[in-house]
Amino acid sequence: MGLNRYSNVKSFKQWLVQFIDEQTRYGDLARDVKDDYDFPSTDVRYDIEWYLTIKCNACNDAVTTFQDAFDDYENYVKLSQILENNEK
Repeated sequence: MGLNRYSNVKSFKQWLVQFIDEQTRYGDLARDVKDDYDFPSTDVRYDIEWYLTIKCNACNDAVTTFQDAFDDYENYVKLSQILENNEK
């Protein structure tokens, strides 16, 4: 099951868009994801890691960048869930 169970929480791809204009490794990832029409529309880490490593044969740096970005995304989701629960 994915992380995005709350109404105000962005999907991983939506969250990643904020970096698209940055000249950083997250920016590189965001642009790659935007240009990859086959990139999974899921918030399940394993599914995306499988896609990157098996389907795309991504280099270690790209996979590490994804893992770091997804860690940050998970933190964003947890914080969003806490904030949304506090509003109820």
